[in-house]
Amino acid sequence: MISNGLVALSGALLCEQQGYADLNFGSGMLVVGLASVIIGQVFFGQRGVTAGIVSAVAGSLTYRIILQLAYKVDMPSYAVKLLSSVIVVIALTIPRIKRILAERRSDREGGSD
Repeated sequence: MISNGLVALSGALLCEQQGYADLNFGSGMLVVGLASVIIGQVFFGQRGVTAGIVSAVAGSLTYRIILQLAYKVDMPSYAVKLLSSVIVVIALTIPRIKRILAERRSDREGGSD
């Protein structure tokens, strides 16, 4: 209840400071949050709560570094949004690629006996 109240207060203060409100204000944060968790799980895997928090922070830092590099290259905003989507898709496919490579490696080792 307290955290929801603080979120509502911060949203109200932001709207007051900017002078308007938009329904899409939080959609970017949702993408950042999901990307952070997904990228972190790719790096650390699924472990306990502490490792989950560390992996989410590491994923968030990695995601932000990649986006900052894109801004340094002077990408247009639509290209940065595309890059953001590509980062999430790559992070989602990496575990599958690892699994396929491990299966091939075990098949090769098992088939040579």
